[in-house]
Amino acid sequence: MATPTQTEPLQLSVSNFGPIAKAEIDLRPLTVFVGPSNTGKSYLAILIYALHRFFGAYIENRYFEFESKSPLLRGIIGEQFLLSNSNVKRLADWIRDVLRQVDTKKPSDSPSIQVPDFIRAMVRPLSSDLNNFSEDIAEEIERGFGIADTARLIRHGNRDGAKITLRFKSFAYELVLKRGKPKGAGISITEETPLYINPHTRRMQAVSFWAHAVLSTPISGDDSRWRQNVGYLIVGFSALVLSDVVSPLSNTAHYLPADRTGIMHAHRVVVASLIESASRMGLRRDPPLPALSGVLADFLENLIEIGDFTTGERSNEENLAASLEQQILKGAIHSKASGAGYQMFSYQPQGWREDVPLMNTSSMVSELAPVVLYLRHIVQPGDVLIIEEPESHLHPSMQVEF
Repeated sequence: MATPTQTEPLQLSVSNFGPIAKAEIDLRPLTVFVGPSNTGKSYLAILIYALHRFFGAYIENRYFEFESKSPLLRGIIGEQFLLSNSNVKRLADWIRDVLRQVDTKKPSDSPSIQVPDFIRAMVRPLSSDLNNFSEDIAEEIERGFGIADTARLIRHGNRDGAKITLRFKSFAYELVLKRGKPKGAGISITEETPLYINPHTRRMQAVSFWAHAVLSTPISGDDSRWRQNVGYLIVGFSALVLSDVVSPLSNTAHYLPADRTGIMHAHRVVVASLIESASRMGLRRDPPLPALSGVLADFLENLIEIGDFTTGERSNEENLAASLEQQILKGAIHSKASGAGYQMFSYQPQGWREDVPLMNTSSMVSELAPVVLYLRHIVQPGDVLIIEEPESHLHPSMQVEF
């Protein structure tokens, strides 16, 4: 699912990565990996998921924090970008102009608002910031695969290391995974680099709400607090610009793993076992359990917390979920909290009055139930949804329908 600005593909190149000697792909709003087993499709899918998790969290945590500890805010209100009276007025006027465009534009209109030079000057220092986070990116990749060292992802027999290269519009980044410390390089925002803000994103909605509140506040005799709030706004708008630069990597991603059927059948047992083990922690020494990969752990966590997700306005995703139920499953997937607040999943065939526990349904129903649940409760417009082995356990005619 793509936002209006995602007209250009994200190019991902890898070499000596797992079983892959060399590969280059374009990621578009709908991308399908097809090929023989054990050729690296899952490796690429998990890598894409890990990169989304890092870049999305990077922007949220480092630049969407309206606090004085924000490194960008320190730069803006520090020695480099002093908010003088004239600068404050100019920034405030530009924000008002952006808000007017956001309020009047529709998704079908031109989707982007170009950033003026004085905002570009604030964002350019970010171009070198990501190069300092190669180890953090490597850690997110390790988490996704459930391994302790990215050196295990280097293709057997290769001594140069695995290379991962990303390109999207003006954004370029290269990460080399070696035995030891990973190395990152790239990302160049020059004076000629076009920078934009997409007015139709959830982040834009959050920042614009804050901006309306700040700019509608009358300036008192001591305007230092107001000036600081304008500084906070520039942090938020700079983060919006960075989101566009690395888009679509900044979008939230969700991963439905290949063995989701077994997890759907056994997740209650898994959770009960974890709770029981936690309650006995320290009373006896159990052998260490194998670590879950990040994609499995996230999937299990989402199943446990699915009742906590708010849906909001979700007509498109709800229609997709309903279409899957009507055309393929021939019934409805239900989620209901137990007395203890734990989610119980069931399937109600068309024409039936009673539900069937999901563990007693066919493998096809169990396989597609997570897709329905994610579309209905978790996935938001603009998010990335990765479905591993979407054809698994489906009759050939149902594979075509899906």
